Amino acid sequence: MAGIKEYDTTAGNNSTINSIDISEGCAPSGINNAIRQILADSRSQWNDANWFEYGDGDGSFTIAYASGTSFTVNGIDVTSIYHAGRRVRAVGSSTGTIYGTISSSSFSTNTTVNVTWDSGSLSNESLTISLSILSSTNSGIPVLNQDLDVNGTVTADGIINDATQWIKFDSANTFFSSAALGLIIQTPSDNENTIFRNSGSSERMRIDS
Repeated sequence: MAGIKEYDTTAGNNSTINSIDISEGCAPSGINNAIRQILADSRSQWNDANWFEYGDGDGSFTIAYASGTSFTVNGIDVTSIYHAGRRVRAVGSSTGTIYGTISSSSFSTNTTVNVTWDSGSLSNESLTISLSILSSTNSGIPVLNQDLDVNGTVTADGIINDATQWIKFDSANTFFSSAALGLIIQTPSDNENTIFRNSGSSERMRIDS
């Protein structure tokens, strides 16, 4: 499917936009239509902004099936982009839509990318491979109400963990645990109250400042 991924990174090599002729001396209508197409392609990219098709970084890339757990990017070393730990999405008519994490990549004539899939595997067919803006966790962009200052690591099952203390959250509950330290809940200033509420916002306990 045409789109931004088809554009060449060298401006002079872009003589068509989705089959619209924009070469020197083209019809004025070609310029009008090309601008409209660029706007449509740009907006379409943001409809699924978490995932993008990098390929080899140019419009001529070829991605091919290698095995149920690997694919190749032909003719170029892009191991620095398809690196271990990065999330990847594969789409194919038989493959379906599957998500996984790159386990390794190597280059010899082609870049071979090995993936550990969350479920499923690649079929020998034409594939659309997209990379996530995320490095190693989640199938989409996580949404947080505020920034977290975390000294430990955030794992795929929702655990913030540094071996001695952790926060775990699932679809039902949030858990706090400390193996070696006390639990401290600190307000931003001395005159702030600490309030515990239920889901209906009814106050269950208050600690006045």
